[in-house]
Amino acid sequence: MSKSGTISCDHKGNNLSFATFFPLCENIHLSKDAGLIPYILHRDYGYDSYLISYKNGDYPYLKTEAPGLKMIYMRPTNFPLKKLTMPFDSISIILKTVFDSIPVILKYGKKIDVFELYFFCMESIIIATIYKLINRRGFVYLKLDYVPDVNETYKATRESIPTRIKNSLFRMLLRTIFDIITVETQASYKYIKEYHPRLKWVIDRLYYVPNGIDVDSLSTLSKFYNKFHANEKENIILHIGRIGSHQKATDIVLEAFAGVARDFPNWRLVLVGIMDKGFTGYFNDFIRRNEDISDRVSYLGFLKGREGIYEYYWRSKILIFPSRWETFSIVPIEAGYFGDVILGSDIPCVMELTDNGKLGYLCTVDDIECFTNALKHMLAHEDELKEKSKACQKYIIKNFNWNKICGQLNALILRKMEAKTSPQ
Repeated sequence: MSKSGTISCDHKGNNLSFATFFPLCENIHLSKDAGLIPYILHRDYGYDSYLISYKNGDYPYLKTEAPGLKMIYMRPTNFPLKKLTMPFDSISIILKTVFDSIPVILKYGKKIDVFELYFFCMESIIIATIYKLINRRGFVYLKLDYVPDVNETYKATRESIPTRIKNSLFRMLLRTIFDIITVETQASYKYIKEYHPRLKWVIDRLYYVPNGIDVDSLSTLSKFYNKFHANEKENIILHIGRIGSHQKATDIVLEAFAGVARDFPNWRLVLVGIMDKGFTGYFNDFIRRNEDISDRVSYLGFLKGREGIYEYYWRSKILIFPSRWETFSIVPIEAGYFGDVILGSDIPCVMELTDNGKLGYLCTVDDIECFTNALKHMLAHEDELKEKSKACQKYIIKNFNWNKICGQLNALILRKMEAKTSPQ
């Protein structure tokens, strides 16, 4: 159920309802694209917005980060196949989610004008199909959240005859179900257009829509921090994420800092985020090996509330972001907005955020030597840091503002809806 218990038929503004289907939504997701897209469409473009999910804890961000966004909770049911084991457990999870979604779609489906799903997967296809059966006039939006590197496999893959038949069926299904498909980076868009055996055939409904930040909300916080911190940044190198996960490459962060710390004693490293249990041993060993600089390495863990994270963005001069892959992480967008210069891996989202490295510094994935040398250069050229800080901030405000992004998405939805209903 939503807060109000029902989806309102008296929509304000453009008279449309928008529902995001994101079953694993936790409170933190309300400050990311899953929560912010429906929220900004509600706040700035008049949608009656909802997020459909299991109840995964409390959602205090509904009051602070996404006021006006309403939740519709799916109830977990005793799905008969839930105890299946490998190789059927993933199928069981998909079927259970589908099974649990049916009561919600039956109850609210006809009142949902735009139904958003995440990821190109069987779960999304099945649930979107159920929605279309309930609401034939409904509009389905698929957000791919796509990692472009996976497309490399398609370049070298020859389609067998059974695969061609299966792909042809998928293409027909995609054209029937999905009205808009969006991808977060230009690199992903290009890969899909040229190589993806299924999605390239629906290129007429594929669009580039990046992730962003809510500049309107953050500008208020900026004034707050400007007042209390006098716009003075500290010599902090910041790393935020799932500390120690293979994806986030925290090992590279630590080794690069160790390579420069003794030459720049006024700088320190701050790590923010939950640490993977498997990384604890590595971290403790690093501290033992580098005891002379250990007092300049701070692990803060998970910070409750966005204000604590924003404060460290504001205080830091550098964000080090050596991720091995990302779709479009919110961390470097937020950091860039707060004036942190990005030292990151040359993955598509970081390249786009830094205008192909002009507004930051890029290294090849896993290249510790490059990260160390780049960090050394940055610490030795603080005037250059200040210039890039201002330039990157302006670039992000101009190109990655959720208000503008959702405005483009709104215009796209309205245009596509009009084309669907217009006589041929």
